[in-house]
Amino acid sequence: MPIEPIDLQVLFSRMPDVGKEQATQNELISGAQAAQAKELVKETETRSNSVNETKETDEVRPAAESEEGNAKGEGAKGRKRGKKKGKTPATFTDPELGKNVDLSG
Repeated sequence: MPIEPIDLQVLFSRMPDVGKEQATQNELISGAQAAQAKELVKETETRSNSVNETKETDEVRPAAESEEGNAKGEGAKGRKRGKKKGKTPATFTDPELGKNVDLSG
């Protein structure tokens, strides 16, 4: 089926409309990207300017208490007394450590 001159005339007259539609779609996409980028910059700026409160954990408290003991002159005596009272050290030990031997070389 050959293309008739009337078909070309209709196609050529519609080309500016198609170009405008594509330009509008591209603008919407770039506008959405710009809005998302602006939001990300704002969130990053807010995060960098804010001061976050730290939460004190149980592992930090014994270290702080031992420093207070050192400042008072108790030193090692304070640590020995703490162990006698039944305090356990805050270190992690693996129950499987040392039970498996690799003989493959």
